[in-house]
Amino acid sequence: MTQKSKTNEKKENKTVNSTAQALNAEPKVAVYIPVIEGSGESQVECCLNGYTYVIRRGEHVDLPQSIALLLEKSGVI
Repeated sequence: MTQKSKTNEKKENKTVNSTAQALNAEPKVAVYIPVIEGSGESQVECCLNGYTYVIRRGEHVDLPQSIALLLEKSGVI
C-alpha cells in the first residue's frame, strides 16, 4: 500500500468514526421496513459518509433521525 493510500484510508476512517459519533448522538426514530413478498430482499442497506446500517425487513428498529430521513426520502419507508 502506498503512503497516499494509507493517508486516504486514515481520512476515510476518521470520517466514518465522526459520522458514527454524530449518528449515535441523534434522537432515535422507530422505523418499520415492510417485507416485499417475492423480492428476495430480506434487508436494506443504508450508508452515510461511509457508515453503513444493515436493516432487516419486517422488524421494528430504532434508527438515528438522519438515517430514517434518508430511508424516507429514498422511498424505502
